[in-house]
Amino acid sequence: SIISAGDSLMVVRTATGAANFLALLIDQAELPGVAGTIAGDDTIFVALSSSSVVDLQTMRERIERL
Repeated sequence: SIISAGDSLMVVRTATGAANFLALLIDQAELPGVAGTIAGDDTIFVALSSSSVVDLQTMRERIERL
């Protein structure tokens, strides 16, 4: 599940053990508007660029497609 946590941070919840793999996919996809990720075991913080014109819903859809 993806939770918006403000204008520049998204929290992505994954299955246990899957966060590192998904964070790597997000980073390698070089999605416009993503500054970077930090992954734990089942949670990813996705930092969004402050200059991004991509809205949170669009970003959510792009991450869900990965």
